[in-house]
Amino acid sequence: MARNLFKAFEEARRISVERALAAPARCCRCRGLRVVKRMQRGRDDLMPYGVEQNRTTLEAFLQYAFEQGVCHPQADAEELFPASVQKSFKV
Repeated sequence: MARNLFKAFEEARRISVERALAAPARCCRCRGLRVVKRMQRGRDDLMPYGVEQNRTTLEAFLQYAFEQGVCHPQADAEELFPASVQKSFKV
């Protein structure tokens, strides 16, 4: 299930970039179009996947969850993803 979800997110990201490039006047301002084109060329990724690419956000999320009593003990970012997904998709 985790792999299928990951693939679905990858496909959704690809479609979003294609749509933004196909109809820039409708969905993006000039700056937004430049950002989308940079994403397409692989220079910027506004929707990064993976533990390392999102470590700061994941650690903040886990810290807040711990402080608010949602999880005990405090979890590590790697614990959020199955090992099979981490290995196959380098998450």
